[in-house]
Amino acid sequence: MKSSNQVPDCQAQFGKSDKPPGPYTTRMMAGDTIALMDLLGIEKAHIVAGSLGGMIAQEMAIDHPERVDKVVSFCTSAGGQMLWDRLFDLIEASDPGWNRSSSDVKDADLRKFMAAMLSLSFNSTLYQVLFAPVRLLCRLGWMKTPVGQLQAMMSHNTLERLDRIQAPTLVLAGGKDRLMPPQSSAVLASGMKGARLVVVEGGGHALAAGPLNKEVLAFLSGD
Repeated sequence: MKSSNQVPDCQAQFGKSDKPPGPYTTRMMAGDTIALMDLLGIEKAHIVAGSLGGMIAQEMAIDHPERVDKVVSFCTSAGGQMLWDRLFDLIEASDPGWNRSSSDVKDADLRKFMAAMLSLSFNSTLYQVLFAPVRLLCRLGWMKTPVGQLQAMMSHNTLERLDRIQAPTLVLAGGKDRLMPPQSSAVLASGMKGARLVVVEGGGHALAAGPLNKEVLAFLSGD
């Protein structure tokens, strides 16, 4: 990724946790998750995570295989050029005045980008209506942009390390995911030995609980 398109330092936080200076990476977040498991006395666990969480799960399975039992990764990506292009496409579409070839990401209107991401996460009309106020808050800047998370996504790349994942893995994709297209999940699954790929027909980025739970429970309860 060109240095001119690097994401600025983190400017937002969730909950009441502290906000140390960035940059943040998915590998760093994986280490934080392992530290939390240590604190809670959890020696080994199934990891079920989507989108950015799915990227963090990849790093956990690569760097800490002894702590991971099974992995379910849904609506996510192994990173690299395909992910960068997708994110830059979304930024350009939400802010027509920004161009990846001539502008820094910090100059883009990321409020519009976050509103667009939220809109694209849900395919059903009902959820589009329910989350309309949240999208408005994003566009007005009343909700801070989680730049640190965007930064971690843009630097994520496990393509050359996926073969190190030994944990049984289920990769779920939404057939109509408008944020992380099914091709991203196909690439992810193909890089791991024995990973199972399931495409939920008609599913969006925010997979419906019914199909998601069905696949997850069947996978975790199987041999």
